[in-house]
Amino acid sequence: MPCERGRFVKTSMGRAASCEAFTLMELALVMGVIGMILAGVWGVASIVIGKNQLRAVQEQIITSAQNIRDFYAVSGAPIPTGNTTATLDGYRLFPTEMRVTPNTSGGPLMHAMAGSFTVAPISTYAASVFRFQLAGLTMKNCVNLLMSFPFLTPELGVAGVTANGTGTVMTIDLTNIAHPGSPDLLPFTLSTAQSWCSKDIKGTGNEVDIDFWVRH
Repeated sequence: MPCERGRFVKTSMGRAASCEAFTLMELALVMGVIGMILAGVWGVASIVIGKNQLRAVQEQIITSAQNIRDFYAVSGAPIPTGNTTATLDGYRLFPTEMRVTPNTSGGPLMHAMAGSFTVAPISTYAASVFRFQLAGLTMKNCVNLLMSFPFLTPELGVAGVTANGTGTVMTIDLTNIAHPGSPDLLPFTLSTAQSWCSKDIKGTGNEVDIDFWVRH
């Protein structure tokens, strides 16, 4: 006897069996709907996580730059040479969440986009400048950082920005209008930012360097 919803039928053992079970087609439809819901949730979550990472890394950069500038404004000393990252972290100038080993100063640092963060003095400019090197960036993170960071905000004292991921080092020198990468390229458009970052979607070979004046 055919099994219809709301009825019971006898099995070969003489027992009554319910006809309320889902058919394979119904189960497939339910699983498909669940899959679509999960995919939508994951998509939204990924966007939120990406925005939070971008906001966090910008805060880390700005806070670190301000702390270093304030420290040397008071001390009057030039930015140190050698292992600058360890020296500056010994003065507690970086947010503690950037430490790979939270309770140990002077060790390696990591930015909010899960790559290494180092600081080095550079001689490109005619004054004391320190460079933040943010390595291990995906193409998406590289592009988002270039497009969103407030390079032109005077209070930040940005001297230049460099990207290294395409095999060609791309640089904007904010102190030299005649430089090939002059400030008129800022703010970054999507196409310019993409041209600065590696097209390897799954790779993390991009690096963005931001130069700050020690005294501005």
